[in-house]
Amino acid sequence: MTETGDGAWTVKGGNAVYEHDSDHIIVAHNLLVDCEEDAAHMRLGQPAPLAVTGRGATCRDHRVMNNLVIGCGGGIYFGRPHNMACGNAYARLTGRAPWTIAEPLERLDFGSWREFHGHDSQGGIVDADVLPLDPRAR
Repeated sequence: MTETGDGAWTVKGGNAVYEHDSDHIIVAHNLLVDCEEDAAHMRLGQPAPLAVTGRGATCRDHRVMNNLVIGCGGGIYFGRPHNMACGNAYARLTGRAPWTIAEPLERLDFGSWREFHGHDSQGGIVDADVLPLDPRAR
């Protein structure tokens, strides 16, 4: 993280929210802006999930809800399809297929994300140009 000189801070690379080898994570009510990768990246490690208290992670039952995502490389990356995204608003995503499910691999546009997986039925694509975002605001 580096200071830009005008009181704002910037981070180069990465995801806004990154999870690895877990279950039941909730990512809710966040403003996720200008990350180079995914806004929320929920990953299952390979070749074998990390075993904690006698069982491995399944990358299931994650909930990504009611977030405002602006200018990220991708929207949401789920390691497996057994997760839920609802009520998220997306603007200016820069990736070709910003919604991904890793196993089985599916790279989706927003319409497919909704139609085939039922995600973000209460969310949508928004015009972020109407939002006055000042990076120096605290």
